[in-house]
Amino acid sequence: VWDSIRGIMENSVILAHNASFDLGVLKRLLCHYELDFHPVRYADTLRISRAVYGRTMPNHKLGTLCAELGIPLDAHQAGSDSFGCAELYLRMQETAGNLDSFDRVYSF
Repeated sequence: VWDSIRGIMENSVILAHNASFDLGVLKRLLCHYELDFHPVRYADTLRISRAVYGRTMPNHKLGTLCAELGIPLDAHQAGSDSFGCAELYLRMQETAGNLDSFDRVYSF
């Protein structure tokens, strides 16, 4: 699987909700299988939502944000979570404008 997604990750901005968790899991897997990888650019919708919505949301869980914004979500299903995260990012971009300043780099 790694060979099929490596190129995508090297040339994209990874988008995740609570990205440090997901990237940490990926890092542990890469270490376990002794696979090298270069740093990746990522954006964390959890961090962005806190800046964009502040205290106007009950909390900043992906499920809560999607429910509040009318984004369909079947929580903890990979495809649905991915769609929800992407749609959330687009909605926050509509609200706040360019979000590039939230991009970060994760080193493996």
